[in-house]
This record gives sequence, structure tokens and C-alpha cells, in this order.
Amino acid sequence: MDRSFWLGSYLGGSLIVFVPFVLLVSAFAWMTRRERLRLTPVDIVVGMSVGLAVSLVVLFVVNPQSSFGVAVGNSMTLVVAFSIILPSSYLRTKRWRRKDAEGRRAARAVIPSAARDYFASEDFQRELAGITEAHPPTPETASDVIAYWVFRALDSGEYVEWSRLIFYATAVKRWHVATPPLAGTVPWLVAPFQASGDTQWDPSVDRDFREYGGATLIARFGMPVPA
Repeated sequence: MDRSFWLGSYLGGSLIVFVPFVLLVSAFAWMTRRERLRLTPVDIVVGMSVGLAVSLVVLFVVNPQSSFGVAVGNSMTLVVAFSIILPSSYLRTKRWRRKDAEGRRAARAVIPSAARDYFASEDFQRELAGITEAHPPTPETASDVIAYWVFRALDSGEYVEWSRLIFYATAVKRWHVATPPLAGTVPWLVAPFQASGDTQWDPSVDRDFREYGGATLIARFGMPVPA
């Protein structure tokens, strides 16, 4: 009888903590389902450490006398840990996305006006339309086309799709480019596409794309003229 009562009370204490907690975590997961939250080891260490400290305080300082109170104290480790880990990762991701949006606007602002004029010209559009399976581009044309894809990515702020084209051209079609510096930047230019399937978003991938892509356009067309 006593053992059954103790188990029931301990179970009750666990349920009264974990059921609301699971509901809240489920709601959080649903609201952030489209965010690729990035956890760090620091989040886990801090969260578990604080959670363990709270649990020890409840068990040894408060010193609950019932099995119900012991269950609540034991539950505090995970509850407090996840209450720290999840919001901190969410806030960090939001902060990174805000900085990423600022970086996209800055990258668009430094596109040389000469690049816009050249890529909009009829000569380049004819050159672009002349590329087929039977007539692959020369290294000079390939360099221009890759620079054009970089321009479109920076101008639109959508990196994955244009990075996919660069990956397809350089890794699958084996296009050769005319300038070694451009060839050296290809690993960073294809990275957004390669990382697009990752469960966690890495802002450094997009940041490197902007840095190397902007340098590619500036090397080809010069610094942008201030408005």
C-alpha cells in the first residue's frame, strides 16, 4: 500500500511538471518549425548546469518530504535546461538573421554599376543565349557567366539557386574559367547550395558568399561609384 502510494505520488509529481512542459515545447517547435535553429555546446553546458543546480537546491535546500516533491525536484534539471537552451538558440538565430539581412542589403549596395550595365547589355545576353550542350562556353565566357550568376544572387538576396547553377557548371559540367582568382573563390560560391540541406543554418556560409562574390565583381568591374 505504501509503495503503491509512493509510486503514484512520484508519478503525479513528474506528470504535473512534464505534461505542461511537453505542451510548451511542442508549441515552441511548431512556431519555429521553419527556422533552422542552431544549438551550440555552450547552450547545452549552461542549460544543464543551471538545471542541475536548481534541482539540487530543490532537493537538498528546500528538502521536500514527500515523493511528490522529490519528483518535482528531479524534473527540474531537464525543465530548466531546455527552458534555457531553446530560447537562447532561437534568439541567437534571430540575431544572426537580422545581421544576415543587413549583410544582404550591404552586398547589394556595393554591386558596381558597370556590372549592371554590362549584364543588361545585348552583347552579353546574346553571349549567354549562345551557351548550349554542343557549344560550351570559353573560359572567358564562363567567367562572365559565373560573375553574372554572382551578380544575380547578390542583387536578389537569394543565394542558393544561383549557387546551384555555379555548382552545376563548375562541378558537373567542368567549366574552365579564365582567371585563377575566380577559380579560387568557387568553393565559397557553391557553398550556399551545398549547405542548403543542412538541418542547422550556418550564417558564415552566406557571409563568405557575399565576401567572395562581391570581390569577384569588384575585381572584374571596379569599385562601385558612390551615388
